[in-house]
Amino acid sequence: MAAERITRRQTDIDYETLLVNIEEAARTMGVDLRYENLADDDVNIGSGLCHIYSQPSLIIDKRLDPKRKLFIIAKELSKIDTDSVYLPPVIRELIESAHK
Repeated sequence: MAAERITRRQTDIDYETLLVNIEEAARTMGVDLRYENLADDDVNIGSGLCHIYSQPSLIIDKRLDPKRKLFIIAKELSKIDTDSVYLPPVIRELIESAHK
């Protein structure tokens, strides 16, 4: 997994730090980031990207651990054009590897 490769190379960066950085990147890209409790006994609800009033919004289940949140955000941001936005190299690599 991409974040595991990154953290093995850069052991001073943990999932919490990567999560904060990727959240900042998402907001820079104009994505509204929301953490919600997606628990529902009747319907299977998953985290992901959607559009609310034409605004890209990323809704993440707040019960997930930082590692899982990180992977979901990276995967969803890989669906958006990131070429015109500066991203720290570790975040860009994470997003690009999630696209594969």
